[in-house]
Amino acid sequence: MFGSRDGWVYCLRADDGTEVWRTRAAPAEQYVVAFGQVESAWPVPGSVAVKDGLVLLSAGRSHGVDGGLPFLALRLSDGSTAWVRNRGYIGDVPISDGSDLFIGGVKVADEDLPRDRAGQPTSPAAHTCLFAPKGHEEITALIGPRAGLSEAGMMTQPPWTAHKGHQRSHAFRYRGRRGSLLAFDGAATVVANIPEWVEKNAKDAGMILTAYESRPDRAEPTWSVRLAAGERVHGLALAADAVVVCGAAEATGPGPRGFVRLLTRDTGTTIIDRPLDGVPGWDPMALAGGRIYVSSSDGRMFCLGER
Repeated sequence: MFGSRDGWVYCLRADDGTEVWRTRAAPAEQYVVAFGQVESAWPVPGSVAVKDGLVLLSAGRSHGVDGGLPFLALRLSDGSTAWVRNRGYIGDVPISDGSDLFIGGVKVADEDLPRDRAGQPTSPAAHTCLFAPKGHEEITALIGPRAGLSEAGMMTQPPWTAHKGHQRSHAFRYRGRRGSLLAFDGAATVVANIPEWVEKNAKDAGMILTAYESRPDRAEPTWSVRLAAGERVHGLALAADAVVVCGAAEATGPGPRGFVRLLTRDTGTTIIDRPLDGVPGWDPMALAGGRIYVSSSDGRMFCLGER
């Protein structure tokens, strides 16, 4: 399941990509031109959340324009609408910490959460922010970019900017590790950084992938790998036996510009390097059932793995 810039939510069958259902999350068939393409005035971020048989998502860019920002719950079985709210969330990826639901790092209000038959929220409030606020102990906190998870500008922005005394972060930080993209599990943390963040005079150098043990007292990296000049990482994930990276290279001629790459977890050695006939979007990758799913910036979905 995924959202699209056309304002719709799609559910496809995992084995062959056949459409199961689709639902328009946008409140109207109204379109604008953004980033050189026609899209809905209420685009849906690609990732949606599934909780208690409901598909949860937001549609739009801001609660201050285009009549607000709808927050919807669709029934997983057929895509029908269970309920719709119009709240002050930002248009971002909904995620969960295992208990509560968050959009743009802010906890979804209790009145917007699914309720049981007694009328009580199935996810009681525990806190209001998923990402730790400024000053929180960095050893245990996941600190995210101020503008939300779907801010693709993190690939070109410095790790932070300041204007009139206000600092804005463009990076993820976790247990002292910082990067424009970050993936972690109980054993390791892998970060991707544009070279300008970590080196001087590195404008034309390739991005850097660095792996660390999960223990915060181990400051030295396990390994570090530099990508070819002009390659940019758009997605990063950890599988049981590999680090999965997708991205795009600057066009130097005809042919594929995108790539999906598998690296060993212990040394960062490339195992598989597969070209893609398209450019992956921002954070466009999911791993499930031994397969890799990647969405491209032109609206296509790629499935890689054994047939």
